[in-house]
Amino acid sequence: MSRIPGKLSIEPLTLELFVLKGDVLFEEWFEGIHKNKQLKDYTRNGSIMIYDFGGEAVAEWEFTAAWPSKLAYTDLDSSSNDALKLTVTLVYEGFERVK
Repeated sequence: MSRIPGKLSIEPLTLELFVLKGDVLFEEWFEGIHKNKQLKDYTRNGSIMIYDFGGEAVAEWEFTAAWPSKLAYTDLDSSSNDALKLTVTLVYEGFERVK
């Protein structure tokens, strides 16, 4: 029995962020796509970096032509002191480890 290497498959990126006052980048990006229906005008490139305890970058991945396909907030609870969290799902055309 032999095996043939397959194409690397990576799922959409899921980012979890705490909601800060005045930080509306993902909401505006998401809204622009869904209101204007012009996906090609709203794709962005970016990177994800991992740092060690000394602040040195130890790994980096770059993604291309990404856009937010889903935004989800945690439930608001007036009896809790927990911060509101936003989960962003990004889909992309390219993903590559560069470091």
